[in-house]
Parts: sequence; C-alpha cells; structure tokens
Amino acid sequence: MKQEDASPKVSDTSAVCGLSDIRGRITSPEGGSNAPVSCVRLLELQVPAQAAEGGEAILGCQFDMERDILYSVKWYKDGREFYRYVHDSQRPINHFATPGVMVDVRRSSSTVVTLVHLTRESAGLYRCEVSGEAPLFATVHEEKYITIYLLPETKPILTGLKEKYNVGDRIRANCTSSGSRPEAQLKWLINNKLVGKNYIRGPWYRATMRDDVTETILELKFTVGSHHFNFDTMELKCQATIAPLYQQETVYQVLRKDIPPLDSFTEHPLKTFPDFGTTRKLPFEDETHAAGTGLHLDKLLILIDLKTSDFPFVSGTMNRTKKNAIAQNAVYIQNVPADVSTA
Repeated sequence: MKQEDASPKVSDTSAVCGLSDIRGRITSPEGGSNAPVSCVRLLELQVPAQAAEGGEAILGCQFDMERDILYSVKWYKDGREFYRYVHDSQRPINHFATPGVMVDVRRSSSTVVTLVHLTRESAGLYRCEVSGEAPLFATVHEEKYITIYLLPETKPILTGLKEKYNVGDRIRANCTSSGSRPEAQLKWLINNKLVGKNYIRGPWYRATMRDDVTETILELKFTVGSHHFNFDTMELKCQATIAPLYQQETVYQVLRKDIPPLDSFTEHPLKTFPDFGTTRKLPFEDETHAAGTGLHLDKLLILIDLKTSDFPFVSGTMNRTKKNAIAQNAVYIQNVPADVSTA
C-alpha cells in the first residue's frame, strides 16, 4: 500500500499550542491575542525497553487534544511508518509491511498498538506521532528504543553432583544456562546463601548454532565441611537471570553420607561407651575394699525400723512370726562390717 501523508509536520515536541477559532480549532499564533489557547499534548509513551523474541509488545501512546480535533496517530520504527490511525476515515486503521514488525489489528486502536511474533529484527527506535486537524496540523511525538532478548528455553542444568557426600569430600559441579541473547547471569547458592568468589570458577561462554546466541557455564568447587549441612542435608542452587524478563533456578539436595545414629528422644548423636562385659562383679579401684567384692547385687540390705507405726500395712498386734523375722534381719544388719554398710 502506498503511504500518503497530507499533513505537514509543524513541530517535534511533546506539546504544541496555538490559538483556537470560534469552532475550537487551533489556528496560527497570528489569529489574535484574545483567542483561547489550545494544545496538543502527548501525555505518556508506553514502550517496553526490553521484549522477548517470539513474544509480543504492547505500545501505548496517551495524548490530550484539549480544544483541538484529532487528525491522525502514526507509529514509526527507525523512521519508517508501519501503523496509521486516521480518525475520520472509513477505514481508520492501516498498517504497512516493515521487517520485524507484525501488528495485531484486532488489539490495536488510536492509543494502543500490539506487536506479535517478535524477532531479532523487531529491535529498534519506535516513535508515536499525534497530529491535530487542519489547517495547522499541530504535531507532537516521542520515541523509545526496544531491545529484543532471546531467553533460555529451559531452567539451568546441573552436572557433576552426587547424591551423598562426606565431610572432607571435594565438590565440583557445573551450572549451564542454555543459549540466550544476551548471556545469562549465573550464581550459586548453598542453603540459600550466595557463595563467595573462592567457591566459583568462570563464567565461560560457549557458542551455539546461531552466531548471536551463547550458552553460559559457571563452576562450583569447594571442600565439604560440617557447617555446610543443615540437619544432614545440603541444598545447592543455581540461579540464571536475564533482567528484567527471565529468572529461573534449579535446586539439588545433597545428603550427608556419614550420618551418626541419633537418640530417639533427644535427636542428638548417641554417645558410645567401651564394652566392659558383665557387670555382676566389678572390682573396687582401692585394694583395701577387696573384702567387699564378694557381695552380689541381689544381697542388698535394707534397714528396717522395728516400730510397728512404720508399717501401715500391719493392723493390730503384729504376729510373732513377723516380729521374729524382723528381729533376725535387724541383728544381721547390726553385725555387718562398717566398710560394707557405708559402701
């Protein structure tokens, strides 16, 4: 379609003012000092600074005609017109073939233009131009640049890791982000804490089938310490970022191989003791107590008070058999050597 433009460009600013005639249209400044003043103002240009290849971009152009009447809204990429909206036309929307630009007409209007199926060629300088009616055709415009990113197709890929490690083992692992433009920014985290520079090597960049697309690799290397485990588990994480459009992460759980047995009540490691064998007869450390080593644990002597009030289970007069038994035990206790009874 031939691109025809009958309106002259009067100004390239974000606001153009003139004098209004009796019908409210802008005229030249010589129209008289008592005439009301009207302005065409471009309020806001909404153009994303970055967009993803294969995705879409919504371009917005908000304006205020005040006392003027809208004639047209035009969009340009790198100085080439690709979209035109003419207010009083029977076919208000027209779009023109432009490399890297595909317009979704159903989602476009005087204030919004939707671009779909973005490619690398979609990057460029986009300009919105708003014009008022004749005779002045007051025109304002603003422009912004769009950069097109190619985002990775998958999450970061981790290689070189094992399921279990011992304290003192050496870990060497790679985090690889698939092809992108620009390169992805990678970082390693241990238990959600960013690692220091002494833990990493790289990044390195690897070419792909497309000359403008590269893979990014970052190596993690360190010696495992007990402080790296949290409840015998260590979490390794790699994050890949292409701000502000992309951030993905991959998490790997590592277990401690030499986990000590835990006490079922305290959940603390069990203490181990040397095996002393049977404990029925244990020798005294002091040689002077050798006389007491023949006593067995089952011959424990209990001192009993002979007062019947100390036996609540006895009611009335205690029978003679029980009294005799208690008396015999008492006599036996009195004859026990002092060193055994105190032991």
